[in-house]
Amino acid sequence: MRKITFVSAAWLVLLLAFASCEELGRIDQIDENAPAPKAATVTSVTTKPGGAIIHYSIPNDDNILGVKAVFERNGETCESMASRFVDSLVVEGFGDTAERKATVYAVGKNGKLSTGSPVTFTPETPPVQGATVDLEATFGGVRVKLEGNDSNAALAVVLIQDTLLTDDGRPASEIEWEDLYTFHTSAENIVLNRRGLDSKPKLFGVYLRDRWGNISDTLYRSLEPMEEIKLPTAPWKLLMLPTDSYEPHEGLWSWYDPAHMWDGNYHADNCVFASRPGPRVIWLTIDLGYTAVFSRAQMFHRVYEVYSGSGVRHFQIWGSTAPNGDGLWDDSWYLLGDFEPLKPSGYDEDGLPGTITQEDIDYWTNTNEFEFPETITDEIREPMKPARFIRIKLLDDFETYAAYLNADPDFEMKTVYVIGELILYGQIPDPAERDQYYVKPE
Repeated sequence: MRKITFVSAAWLVLLLAFASCEELGRIDQIDENAPAPKAATVTSVTTKPGGAIIHYSIPNDDNILGVKAVFERNGETCESMASRFVDSLVVEGFGDTAERKATVYAVGKNGKLSTGSPVTFTPETPPVQGATVDLEATFGGVRVKLEGNDSNAALAVVLIQDTLLTDDGRPASEIEWEDLYTFHTSAENIVLNRRGLDSKPKLFGVYLRDRWGNISDTLYRSLEPMEEIKLPTAPWKLLMLPTDSYEPHEGLWSWYDPAHMWDGNYHADNCVFASRPGPRVIWLTIDLGYTAVFSRAQMFHRVYEVYSGSGVRHFQIWGSTAPNGDGLWDDSWYLLGDFEPLKPSGYDEDGLPGTITQEDIDYWTNTNEFEFPETITDEIREPMKPARFIRIKLLDDFETYAAYLNADPDFEMKTVYVIGELILYGQIPDPAERDQYYVKPE
């Protein structure tokens, strides 16, 4: 009897389980028959560059899912949606300051809309119109200066060129343009360079574009890029003057040899120059093997030290044609450039890196460029002066800078500088030296 009872009970459980699998319908509490919600009340409108923030209140109705604004942008009907748990939404992407209209609706959980509340507003000057660009020739290409992107909007800086050399003076609409390069940045102010161009006169243009397709007017310039080459490193060698600090960290020349700064290996951790722990300010001297004029430099570091650690925060490059053998800083040396790495999103007010964006990471890892001054400054009295010998004076790494900012009295004797690669660009004025050392890339 116990066996029969057990089997019967088992069949009963199976029948109940089977019955429980029957579809019982949705239980997400959406009432398709619920009426449309009452309207949202617009309480105020705050204009912003290229848009507006619409503030509203909603009635006490559990059926409300959220609020949306419907508006037209560039000929298309667009929507901006916000949760019922916030009191504002943003409409944006307008390319001018013309008066705009939007309609605000409360949205029910069943998708039904309330009656609309109309809103009229006039956007402030959008970034694509408020920011300015200028265009000039530089070594190896052209330079774009972007200024006034005060809201740090994501902008595309579009560089174009005339496909011919004879169109200067013709209406822009009659010129056959081609895209040369598009930069992407959200920096407030930044200098962007397009290199690798022939030293020939040509007509260039530049304009701004935002992520909604709005564009600025195009600026045109007839420019001739200056000749520039990547200076050859084959003849480079340390001069090892008495006051220099050229000995590597921990004495491991194979890993931290100063010559790793020009071995073509940009980011490998075991192919860098790492200085011995020591004074905050050190320097070392390189004999280039030829006399050069310098246009720009690039300095790369270990990939995991992004605006941090032993990456160089401040350095100078000095030049000489005949340095004294005692290694002292005398009149045989002249300052060519004083450099701090650009951070596209900007440093904090105290000079610390602060938040690091993806644009910052890309710049630090792939560009990290420094331009030598072309005109006289207070510190550089002979810009573009040729030099055969250069002296790299290291003034701060990121860790040391932060330690001194925080008044760490013991940090001076801990400073370590790590440089993965130093690349120099410019010209070799002497044709014989250029023919001897420079191999034109294929």
